[in-house]
Amino acid sequence: MPAAETIADAEALFERGPVRYFEGEKTVKVDLNDLAGDTEYNLYVAVRNINPLVYSDLASEVIDTHVPYTEMITLESVGLTSFSYHIMKPEGVTKYKHVCLSKSDYDYIVSLIGGSLHSYVSAFGAEATEDQTYNFDTTFFDIVDFRQDIYSDMEFIIIAGEVDENGQVAESAVKSLLFKTKKAGVAPYDFDVSVDNIGSMTADITIEPEETGTTFAENALIKAETICKACGLPTIADDSGLCVEALGGAPGVYSARYCGRHGDDEANNDKLLDAMQAVPAGQRGAKFVSAVCFILPDGRHLTCMGECPGSIAFERLCGDYGFGYDPLFIPTDCGVGKHDKRPNTEGRSYAQLTPDEKDAISHRGNALAELEKELPDFLK
Repeated sequence: MPAAETIADAEALFERGPVRYFEGEKTVKVDLNDLAGDTEYNLYVAVRNINPLVYSDLASEVIDTHVPYTEMITLESVGLTSFSYHIMKPEGVTKYKHVCLSKSDYDYIVSLIGGSLHSYVSAFGAEATEDQTYNFDTTFFDIVDFRQDIYSDMEFIIIAGEVDENGQVAESAVKSLLFKTKKAGVAPYDFDVSVDNIGSMTADITIEPEETGTTFAENALIKAETICKACGLPTIADDSGLCVEALGGAPGVYSARYCGRHGDDEANNDKLLDAMQAVPAGQRGAKFVSAVCFILPDGRHLTCMGECPGSIAFERLCGDYGFGYDPLFIPTDCGVGKHDKRPNTEGRSYAQLTPDEKDAISHRGNALAELEKELPDFLK
């Protein structure tokens, strides 16, 4: 109902008017032809009890069909870092000027040199003679080559007006429109997104899907699916960890939080050493495992596994490289160059291998190599 009508009118309609009834959840499509532009509506919902036949208190939601526009300026689209507007010349006008800039820049310039809307567009506006739509994406340069970067939730002002015989826009002819770009930080999926403005045309975006899988493959799919939904692009994600034979495969998918806290490498290594304290040399087998998942926006996905076998040391074998469990893991082989390998006769830990020696035997590298091999058939 139009917002101008009262809630009493809505209650009356529920009692005897054309109310739609639904059982369970229901999505109702309201056609634009049913609504008038530049109007505010209220959508009312209530629960009907059969015995006695009464309605609950009404719940309402506002539907706003107002379109930001003035006599000359209509805002056509607004995104996070983009927007477009249309200038329509009033009847009888042959030439107009227009300018668009951030509201904060406009306020700053006017505070320095003085002036008003009509004097600003007279001085800095671009001339045009035809109705036209102006599109801006991420960044643009104004009439004086001043760069304007577009961020989310940023306020802009558009100023336009008819040009008189002196090339100026009269105060009585000027039109302006204020608007904001859409606000980032909200995503239509079940995960949290944080956006940090870093003072440029880009933003740091952090998405942390909840790893609820019980296998590396399940968690890799969760990660890949989450990011793919967020960006709409093909995505590759990995989940990996350390599996120790004497511990029944632990820490496994809980490798990063084995000690109870996420990412505490020292505490994780301490707990692993304690758990392996009584395990003799011949029974300390272990392997790093990686699952790599490639997913397409249509949901099809391919997961490949990779392993690096080895054993657990009796103490930290620290080196110049590595992280996590690397000081405790002695791989069976070590790399030669970037692709070949040889037996690790020196008993060096992952942390003591050079990056090239580690890359050649890497569990992630092995998983990615398998993905590279299987991907062409998957994409057919």
